[in-house]
Amino acid sequence: VANDALDLVQTVQGLDTDRVLVRILQNMVVLDADENTPLETILDVMSEVNRSAPGVGGPYEPDDFVHALGISHDFMTDETHGLERLYDVVQNRCVDMSCPPEVGP
Repeated sequence: VANDALDLVQTVQGLDTDRVLVRILQNMVVLDADENTPLETILDVMSEVNRSAPGVGGPYEPDDFVHALGISHDFMTDETHGLERLYDVVQNRCVDMSCPPEVGP
């Protein structure tokens, strides 16, 4: 999996001649006026939404960890809507535009 990820990064770098991905990743860790980054904000929102009782705030309780880890497990193992599906999409991507055009119904 790590080799596939590195291969994908190398392929993307070759196609991303304007270095858009690099700029996006750099911008994800730029501090704002409150000394937060967009990445931290995204992770905080994901953390809060995936609690056993979303929106409660405060420190995580044991049930919050159980629920959040359950959601993570489901995402990583769901072959239809999770990470496994994303792997399939990436592995079957058409990078060099040599794929045949989609045929409509």
